[in-house]
Amino acid sequence: MLIDHERNQFYEKIIRDNCKEKIVLEIGAGSGLMSVLAIRHGAKHVYCCEANSLLAAAAEQLIIRMGLKDQITIFKSFSTDIPTEAIPKVDIVLHELFASDPFAEDVIHSLRDAKRFMKPDAIFVPEGIQITYQSVRARGLRQDLKYAGIELTEMTQLLGKVHPALRNNQNPGVPNKTYFLPKVTMESLVKNSYDYLEKNPELVGVDAIELTYLIYDQDTQMQAAPFGLLSENRHWSTLFFYKTNLQTDQMQFSLDNELKLVVN
Repeated sequence: MLIDHERNQFYEKIIRDNCKEKIVLEIGAGSGLMSVLAIRHGAKHVYCCEANSLLAAAAEQLIIRMGLKDQITIFKSFSTDIPTEAIPKVDIVLHELFASDPFAEDVIHSLRDAKRFMKPDAIFVPEGIQITYQSVRARGLRQDLKYAGIELTEMTQLLGKVHPALRNNQNPGVPNKTYFLPKVTMESLVKNSYDYLEKNPELVGVDAIELTYLIYDQDTQMQAAPFGLLSENRHWSTLFFYKTNLQTDQMQFSLDNELKLVVN
């Protein structure tokens, strides 16, 4: 995560754009980097929380070493366990509770609970996400399987069917078309969760999609993971979902207990 420079630059920009003269609550402080950046870019005070004891200790040491103990208050717990009265009302809830599946780190539950710490006009930073996907149209693997002169044709065919991530889906000189679902704010997710029916005629005949998402704040955005092979030094990777009915032009995007993206 910490060597994903695109991620770090994105977060520094949106911190710089939003946090000056603000009281900030950071949920999931990790190393403490984002809290330090918030103070560097003019935040009045940062309250941050980290439930992992090892990470919390490292973040605390960073805060002390940077001479910011009076400007950053760290809670070594989940944000959901912090008493409401322990934190004054904040202007900004800063969060990086994303995984390759944008919902897998309990972001909706955590931000919904964080509303009790927020002023009436407080905002979430970043502002929201936008799911994006590409069709997986290829059927064959990137290379045929063989060893010692033995052609593993049956396994090559089987894996081509059941593992879309292993397919050679890149046509030289012909980039795959990327499709975008509507943007959704974190405020909307907190209130309404997530459920969207995608209708796309180009899904007919497709048996799988490759999926990632954009994280955005106002006009600034970042794609969580590049399509194709896993990119070096990126924190997230794309996900693959099957489309069981090849003849339909629809896919339903919803959540399982608000913790897992489900595509049917």
